[in-house]
Amino acid sequence: MRLQDNLEIELKLSVTGDNPGALLDEVAGLHELGDLRLGKPVDHRLRDIYWDLPNGGFRSHKLSLRLREIDDRLVFTAKGGTSHDEGIFRRYELEVPATHENWIEVRSVLIGEGVALGTEMEGDDPAAWMRASGLVPTQDRRTRRTVKYAYATPTDADPLAELALDRTCFDFGQTQVEYWEIEIEQVNGHEEAPRQLGRALLGRYAGRLEFSTMGKYSRGLVIERELRESGQL
Repeated sequence: MRLQDNLEIELKLSVTGDNPGALLDEVAGLHELGDLRLGKPVDHRLRDIYWDLPNGGFRSHKLSLRLREIDDRLVFTAKGGTSHDEGIFRRYELEVPATHENWIEVRSVLIGEGVALGTEMEGDDPAAWMRASGLVPTQDRRTRRTVKYAYATPTDADPLAELALDRTCFDFGQTQVEYWEIEIEQVNGHEEAPRQLGRALLGRYAGRLEFSTMGKYSRGLVIERELRESGQL
C-alpha cells in the first residue's frame, strides 16, 4: 500500500452568483453536456472530518488525512503531492475502508511520508485509533452530493468522467458556512473528459461558474481563519 499507487485527477468549479443551488439542480437534470451523454443523478450524504497533528505536521508535509462517512460506509483517505492548473487538480490518493487493519497500513504510509505518529492503537473505532496516534480533528463538514456519470455515446457502459455536484456546509461550531462546487473526476484514464465537461459548463453558465483555486479542505481552513480574524469565531 502506497500513497503514490493512485493519482486523482479532477477539475473543480466553484458556483458563484445568486441561487447556486438552482444551478446544481439544473445540471443534475441535464441529459447531455457538450458531446457527452450524462447518466441519471444519484444522491449521497457525506460527512468529512479531517485530522492533523497539533503542530500541523501533515500540512507542512503537503499531506491530508480524512475520515469520510459516505451513506453507511466509513473510509480513510490520505492525499499528498497536490498540484493544480486552470481548475485541474492532481493528487496522489489512498482511499480504503476504515478498518483496524487498514488504519495500521495508512499510518505506516503516513510515517513513510515523514510524519511522526504515535504507535498506540487504543479504542474500537476509527476516530479513537486516530486520536491514539496523536491526531486531532481540524475540519468538519457535511455534503449533499449528486453524482452523474458522463459517457461518450448513448450505448457506452464505461464512463469517462464523474460529475459530483456538491452542496457543502462547513461546521465551525456555532457558525456554519455553505459552499457549492462541481467536481469532475476522470474515470478509466480519460483525462481530457474533465476539461471537455468543464469547458461546456463554463460556456453554458457563463458568469455563474469559475475555476476553483483550492480544494475544499484548504478553502475551509481559509474560511475559518477569516472568521476568526473578523471575530465571528
